[in-house]
Amino acid sequence: MFLWALSWISSFFLIIFCVFCLAAGIYQLAELVEEYTVISKKVIFGLFWVATAGLIGAYLFEGFPTSVFFLGVTSHVCYFIILGTFPYISMTSPAFIGAIVLLLAHHYFLLGHFEAVWYPFSEILAYVIICLWSVPFALFISLSANDNVLPTTSPMSPTPTAAGGSTHGGKSSNKRQGIVKSLMDTMLSLIRNDRKHF
Repeated sequence: MFLWALSWISSFFLIIFCVFCLAAGIYQLAELVEEYTVISKKVIFGLFWVATAGLIGAYLFEGFPTSVFFLGVTSHVCYFIILGTFPYISMTSPAFIGAIVLLLAHHYFLLGHFEAVWYPFSEILAYVIICLWSVPFALFISLSANDNVLPTTSPMSPTPTAAGGSTHGGKSSNKRQGIVKSLMDTMLSLIRNDRKHF
């Protein structure tokens, strides 16, 4: 009985450790994407073509339903449109919103297919990671790259102000932070505040 309880406690600590490792890895990837946007775009385009080839292969050789194939290809068209303005990704653009809706619909129909037709877990995991999650995950990591790129002539780029900051929708800021950075800083400040109370 004691070892059973101890195993649950150790499992809890293992899960916490894995979550922090994952968060640190995502933070590091976001830093790399912000630093090397041109290389990141090439890597994401490579993931895009691999995932598209995986969708076509699953449709042709594994007999995936047309609805799953159509949703996958349509969502990849949205990703392609988003990559056209990379690293400037607007979360209010029709392509971005459409990509999220299509990703959720793709999950729904794919789960229905996997419920009806049995596949080994490794094959399900391979399809989901390569064809379904790779490009959206890379785009999610890249969301913060938009904030730290030097101003250019892109219509979506921030316009410089006289004070050296940038203007986004009329609001001026001297120091910009990416989405992932601000989330991580918020988590770290919460942890620090909790430590001060003890």
